[in-house]
Amino acid sequence: MKIFYLGIACRDARWSTMRNTILSVYQPSHLASLVPTMQTYIDSATQNLHEEEEITFSNLSLKLVTDVTGQAAFGVDFGLSGPQTLVTDDSVRNVDENNEVSDFINQHMNATTQLRMDL
Repeated sequence: MKIFYLGIACRDARWSTMRNTILSVYQPSHLASLVPTMQTYIDSATQNLHEEEEITFSNLSLKLVTDVTGQAAFGVDFGLSGPQTLVTDDSVRNVDENNEVSDFINQHMNATTQLRMDL
Protein backbone atom coordinates (compact mmCIF):
# COMPACT_ATOMS: atom_id res chain seq x y z
CA MET A 1 0.00 0.00 0.00
CA LYS A 2 1.40 3.36 -0.96
CA ILE A 3 1.52 5.81 1.89
CA PHE A 4 1.51 8.61 -0.67
CA TYR A 5 -2.06 7.66 -1.52
CA LEU A 6 -3.10 8.10 2.10
CA GLY A 7 -1.60 11.57 2.28
CA ILE A 8 0.83 10.55 5.00
CA ALA A 9 3.89 11.37 2.93
CA CYS A 10 4.11 13.71 -0.02
CA ARG A 11 6.76 15.46 -2.08
CA ASP A 12 4.79 18.21 -3.76
CA ALA A 13 3.87 21.73 -2.68
CA ARG A 14 1.93 20.28 0.24
CA TRP A 15 5.09 18.60 1.53
CA SER A 16 7.04 21.84 1.24
CA THR A 17 4.38 23.75 3.18
CA MET A 18 4.17 21.10 5.90
CA ARG A 19 7.96 20.87 6.19
CA ASN A 20 8.38 24.64 6.48
CA THR A 21 5.67 24.82 9.14
CA ILE A 22 7.24 22.06 11.20
CA LEU A 23 10.80 23.37 10.81
CA SER A 24 9.81 26.84 12.00
CA VAL A 25 8.72 25.36 15.33
CA TYR A 26 12.26 24.11 16.00
CA GLN A 27 14.08 27.32 15.14
CA PRO A 28 16.21 28.63 18.03
CA SER A 29 14.37 31.95 18.04
CA HIS A 30 11.01 30.22 18.45
CA LEU A 31 12.32 27.90 21.15
CA ALA A 32 13.85 30.87 22.98
CA SER A 33 10.47 32.61 22.90
CA LEU A 34 9.04 29.70 24.91
CA VAL A 35 11.41 30.24 27.85
CA PRO A 36 9.08 32.70 29.64
CA THR A 37 6.21 30.21 29.31
CA MET A 38 8.38 27.43 30.70
CA GLN A 39 9.57 29.65 33.55
CA THR A 40 5.98 30.54 34.48
CA TYR A 41 5.07 26.87 34.83
CA ILE A 42 8.27 26.06 36.73
CA ASP A 43 7.60 28.90 39.17
CA SER A 44 4.01 27.74 39.65
CA ALA A 45 5.03 24.11 40.15
CA THR A 46 7.66 24.93 42.75
CA GLN A 47 5.44 27.11 44.94
CA ASN A 48 4.43 24.23 47.19
CA LEU A 49 7.74 22.36 47.23
CA HIS A 50 9.26 22.17 50.69
CA GLU A 51 12.92 21.54 51.51
CA GLU A 52 12.43 18.29 53.40
CA GLU A 53 9.61 16.95 51.24
CA GLU A 54 10.33 14.12 48.84
CA ILE A 55 8.82 14.28 45.38
CA THR A 56 8.77 11.92 42.45
CA PHE A 57 10.70 13.94 39.90
CA SER A 58 9.43 11.95 36.91
CA ASN A 59 5.84 12.86 37.85
CA LEU A 60 6.70 16.52 38.31
CA SER A 61 8.62 16.71 35.03
CA LEU A 62 5.84 14.90 33.13
CA LYS A 63 3.31 17.42 34.44
CA LEU A 64 5.58 20.33 33.51
CA VAL A 65 6.17 19.02 29.99
CA THR A 66 2.46 18.40 29.48
CA ASP A 67 1.54 21.90 30.67
CA VAL A 68 4.21 23.64 28.60
CA THR A 69 3.28 21.61 25.51
CA GLY A 70 -0.42 22.32 26.03
CA GLN A 71 0.23 26.05 26.27
CA ALA A 72 2.80 26.26 23.47
CA ALA A 73 1.09 23.97 20.98
CA PHE A 74 -2.61 24.36 21.76
CA GLY A 75 -2.92 27.55 23.82
CA VAL A 76 -4.49 25.54 26.65
CA ASP A 77 -3.45 25.58 30.30
CA PHE A 78 -3.98 22.02 31.51
CA GLY A 79 -3.15 23.03 35.08
CA LEU A 80 -1.27 19.84 35.97
CA SER A 81 1.87 21.38 37.41
CA GLY A 82 0.26 24.05 39.56
CA PRO A 83 0.51 23.95 43.34
CA GLN A 84 -2.88 22.30 43.77
CA THR A 85 -1.76 19.16 41.91
CA LEU A 86 1.61 18.75 43.61
CA VAL A 87 0.00 17.82 46.91
CA THR A 88 -0.67 14.33 45.57
CA ASP A 89 1.80 13.13 42.99
CA ASP A 90 -0.44 10.19 42.09
CA SER A 91 -3.21 12.53 41.02
CA VAL A 92 -2.98 13.83 37.48
CA ARG A 93 -6.62 14.81 37.13
CA ASN A 94 -7.72 18.20 38.38
CA VAL A 95 -10.31 18.91 35.71
CA ASP A 96 -13.81 17.57 35.15
CA GLU A 97 -13.77 13.90 34.06
CA ASN A 98 -16.39 14.50 31.33
CA ASN A 99 -14.33 17.20 29.67
CA GLU A 100 -12.56 16.70 26.31
CA VAL A 101 -9.46 18.36 27.74
CA SER A 102 -9.52 15.91 30.62
CA ASP A 103 -9.80 12.98 28.21
CA PHE A 104 -6.84 14.26 26.22
CA ILE A 105 -4.77 14.79 29.36
CA ASN A 106 -5.58 11.33 30.70
CA GLN A 107 -4.70 9.66 27.40
CA HIS A 108 -1.49 11.66 27.10
CA MET A 109 -0.41 10.92 30.67
CA ASN A 110 -1.16 7.20 30.27
CA ALA A 111 0.72 7.00 26.96
CA THR A 112 3.70 8.92 28.31
CA THR A 113 3.82 6.84 31.47
CA GLN A 114 3.72 3.63 29.43
CA LEU A 115 6.50 4.91 27.18
CA ARG A 116 8.60 5.82 30.21
CA MET A 117 8.10 2.32 31.66
CA ASP A 118 9.13 0.73 28.34
CA LEU A 119 12.42 2.60 28.36
